[in-house]
Amino acid sequence: MKHPVKNTREYKRFKAIMKFAPEMLEQDGFHAPFMFLLCKGKQGVIPLDLETDKDQMVAIMRGIAGDSKADACLVITEVWVAEFKKDGAMEEFRESGLAVKDYEKKTEALSMTWEIKMDDEVVRGLEMIPFHREDDNIVLGKKQKQIGEFEGRFVGILS
Repeated sequence: MKHPVKNTREYKRFKAIMKFAPEMLEQDGFHAPFMFLLCKGKQGVIPLDLETDKDQMVAIMRGIAGDSKADACLVITEVWVAEFKKDGAMEEFRESGLAVKDYEKKTEALSMTWEIKMDDEVVRGLEMIPFHREDDNIVLGKKQKQIGEFEGRFVGILS
């Protein structure tokens, strides 16, 4: 059954942007991080500084979304992802203090995290496309989609 958020104007707009993002990655060899906000009929794109501390950047993003009374946001950026197959491996890794970029078995991915306010709740979704670099080319993997609760640095921008 189709989730009701997929019928919203905000989701349809974000879907069009998310369709174009992998093409930019393939053509340019990278995807500059940005946050796209929708606020009561207005919209804005905010480029994100790659050199800023990530936690500080997220705090700034939350502040901008709150100050602008955003109804929806989309964050697109490249991320490192790791797969932890055995029970307790993720918790063990977190306790180590290492970052995913330091993990031996990692891959790059294009992360597209969105949040849309619907009635009294915030609906969250994620599309992630793993990729690797071959010579001067980007090779995209299989897209993964999720609507609901999940963890990540760029989750909870509208909270």
